[in-house]
Amino acid sequence: MKENREKIFLGYIQKVLIFGVSSSFLIMLAGMVFKSSWLLSAGVLILILTPVARIFLLSAIFYALGEFLLALAAFSVLILMVTALLI
Repeated sequence: MKENREKIFLGYIQKVLIFGVSSSFLIMLAGMVFKSSWLLSAGVLILILTPVARIFLLSAIFYALGEFLLALAAFSVLILMVTALLI
């Protein structure tokens, strides 16, 4: 039962990564075609935020699976990543 939940959760992580990279690519491509610096910046921002979304999802998944130590570790990494982005 737990293995099925893990596979479902891994599918969620995979979808987040695919969506982040694909949308970033398309937005940056549109920025290059239309010579728009704000589209290029938006694409880079999405690419930067994709790992942040992944770590957030991982911490929620670990918590849902009852792996509280791993959830705390993932949440700590998330806090460090957000802090680094803000500095």
